[in-house]
Amino acid sequence: MCKPYVLGIDIGGTNTVFGMVDARGEVLASSSIKTKKHSDFNDYLDELHAEVTRMLTDNDAEDKILGSSSVCP
Repeated sequence: MCKPYVLGIDIGGTNTVFGMVDARGEVLASSSIKTKKHSDFNDYLDELHAEVTRMLTDNDAEDKILGSSSVCP
């Protein structure tokens, strides 16, 4: 059985930061995008989805995410 990972997303006023940790809380990968880069919310979601998917793919973790959490102001 593979070790589970958790995806976290922090939607801030300036940046949206996201990362992946293992069961011990060790950060395995992280990245960010500009929160207010797009005037259309759907464009923001598209970029966030693409970047999170890229991070998961680059770290061979598409099927290892056990849970997720997000926070925003």
